[in-house]
Amino acid sequence: MHTNAVSLGKTIERARALLRRNERLSLRSLKRELELGDAGLTELIAELVDVQRVALREGSWLAWAPSPVQPRTGERRLLTVMFCDLVGSTDLSQCLDAEELSDVIHLYQQQCLESIERNVGHVAQLLGDGLLVFFGYPEAHEDDAIRAVHTALEILDGVPRLNQRVSERLPRARHEPLELRIAVHTGPVVLDAIRAGAGFPHDELAFGETMNFAARVQGKAAPGQLLISASTRRLVQGRFEIEEIGLHELRGFPKPVPLYQVLRAGRASTRIEVQRTAGLTPLVGREKVLPMLLERWELVKQGRGQQLSIRAGAGMGKSRIVYELQQRLAGESVQWFEVSCTEHNEHSAFHPAIAALERALGFEVDEAPAQRSAKLARGLDEYGLTRADLMPALADFLSLPSADSQGVRSDDPEVRRREMLRALRALASWLFGIARETPVVLVVEDLHWIDPSSAELLAELLGRVPEAPILLLVTLRTGFELPWTEALLTPCDLEPLDRSQTVAMIEAICAGRPLPDFLVEKVVERADGVPLFVEELTKAALEAPGAATSSVPMTLQGSLMARLDRLGRAKEVAQLGAVLDREFRYELLRALAGRDDATLQQDLGRLEESELLFRRGDTSEGARATYVFKHQLVRDAAYRSLLQRTRQDLHARIARELERSISERIAPESIARHFAEAGLLAEAVSYYARAGERAVERSAHLEAIAHWNRALDLLTQLPESPDRTRQEIELRIGLGAPLVATRGYASREVEETYKRARELCRERCRASGETRQRFQVLHGLSSVYEARGEIALARELGDQALEVAEGSGDLPELV
Repeated sequence: MHTNAVSLGKTIERARALLRRNERLSLRSLKRELELGDAGLTELIAELVDVQRVALREGSWLAWAPSPVQPRTGERRLLTVMFCDLVGSTDLSQCLDAEELSDVIHLYQQQCLESIERNVGHVAQLLGDGLLVFFGYPEAHEDDAIRAVHTALEILDGVPRLNQRVSERLPRARHEPLELRIAVHTGPVVLDAIRAGAGFPHDELAFGETMNFAARVQGKAAPGQLLISASTRRLVQGRFEIEEIGLHELRGFPKPVPLYQVLRAGRASTRIEVQRTAGLTPLVGREKVLPMLLERWELVKQGRGQQLSIRAGAGMGKSRIVYELQQRLAGESVQWFEVSCTEHNEHSAFHPAIAALERALGFEVDEAPAQRSAKLARGLDEYGLTRADLMPALADFLSLPSADSQGVRSDDPEVRRREMLRALRALASWLFGIARETPVVLVVEDLHWIDPSSAELLAELLGRVPEAPILLLVTLRTGFELPWTEALLTPCDLEPLDRSQTVAMIEAICAGRPLPDFLVEKVVERADGVPLFVEELTKAALEAPGAATSSVPMTLQGSLMARLDRLGRAKEVAQLGAVLDREFRYELLRALAGRDDATLQQDLGRLEESELLFRRGDTSEGARATYVFKHQLVRDAAYRSLLQRTRQDLHARIARELERSISERIAPESIARHFAEAGLLAEAVSYYARAGERAVERSAHLEAIAHWNRALDLLTQLPESPDRTRQEIELRIGLGAPLVATRGYASREVEETYKRARELCRERCRASGETRQRFQVLHGLSSVYEARGEIALARELGDQALEVAEGSGDLPELV
């Protein structure tokens, strides 16, 4: 039986090679060829059928086939593409009849296929005297470009042998020796569904610039020459002797590009001895950062509040530092509070605070409003806060109906906003009260996605922290401009890991399962000092079937796709989750996945085991669970692997499902985003307009402006029509109020908004009798010029507004 992944991996590769030669293979033959026992055969079949695109037919046959549970509807991939062309086949056809030419072509194809199979290439198309071969499909390998170039050299080196075979079979062909030319290029492609035909049921259609570029490079190759592109050269340099042949113009491409000729195989990359240190922890390379944070914590315990920012690029380990600090403080007397900002809620007022408060109060997804209100009341009592003063505002803040709160709300949005801010300030005061008893750590994660209202609240906290034993720690990405002065926060920037730190981190992740030295070196080279890259690339290498086939992909995208490829049907669940968002609820995923609970939870379990997803919530009740991608880049990799049409279809389904379950807890902007991504622009405009209205009700003016501007941007993409004109007028009228609130009546933005609305009214309002819109526009524009002191123009517009009001007889307008 297979005792380790290496032997199993080798057996899988041998089985795949047998299937390439014979696309339908009996289990008896497979068992004999591979010298397997019954247990070994069972293990091999399970591995092949699950993730290797092999189907078990009629209980006793294996065959290449798409997975029945994961139909191939197309995907995006990074591929190394090889074009191989037989030179002079037209001349050869003139001295041979069709049957003899067919024999020659068959000999040529057969010899090429032997090299392709040895290097695990995928023959996408056999085009008579040409071959199109993919490396990196259907499975990714770290060295796909190297495999492709090796294959090409083997094919060229085999040309003399091929000519010998041809001349022995067809003496008339010896005066027309065969010659080949080959090109190899690496780049992104879109792979379309598998199509049957010409006896090759796994032919693949690939589209994109990569295919055209590779074909043009082949056209520049001379007989007997192997040319590669710059992207491939970067992946194989050091492994082959390569000569630059200058810049070349390629038809259809605007600028000359450098091309390279591969002369012969070179020496393999030198193995660099890895320094290994005993007793390593998973956190590596932050010897300066963590002690600095701990020193600041000592100052906090002395009553001297500290405010710090951890700034770094995506994947640099900001959250990891926060987690490690929490672990170091676990044995101390400390109160830990954490809020997170998210990309898709950067225009949702107070979203981080709402989410944090809901978690603190223990709200469940499927709870009735009355239950939530009861929890809010109990929480205020437990925290020693005055319920009568805070309950109405916090109920409003948490979108709970007024009937469930004690007190009466004002209908004035500005009053309600002031009450909410007062309630939040009271909670902040409660936080400072706690700090007087026990030192506090307050973490704000992903500050670069904070909404303006939350930023305003946080700015107030910043002014008070130095007076209390509080450590305020924010994380944000490099390049983000803080909404307040940098001087308020002490920077604590994270630098990329150096080589020794990267190697140490690889060792920590391996935890006693050493990688071969050459794989360690590949991770060091590709990770570029980014801890997330190091982590994901190392795990991909550990999860590969064996050392001979271990994959350390070139980029993080390639690494994640290699891991997803090995997950079978769970890959589809990861992609669906990625369309939902980085964080998604189980109940929504279940409504869209079309799978029973047992199957879906099994797939999610596999994703959790692979550490692509984390789960929050009651593990015994899946419907209450929330799943989170380990990192935004993980989510992005799964999302970008989907075809555009697939994404749009999924976004449309999600939007419709959210519509069916709409409640106060589902933000309209979330539904709008899915409709926009689905290409359903009219629906997206409608929901962004609702989001703007909702923001104005909360006096979240900046968020309202963002929502209405987004609606206007999408509206311009719709065909011109009277309805579009009406909608634009309504949106611009709605946009006017928050612009006035934030910029003032005299601002140019307010003027341009009302002027555009006036132009549209001239086209529509008079003819249709929609005088109310015209009145609002004239009144708004009159106020603009009045604020600027242009009284004559303001008077003229005011008179026109009065005329419209008198014509309509509308009392509020007349007043």
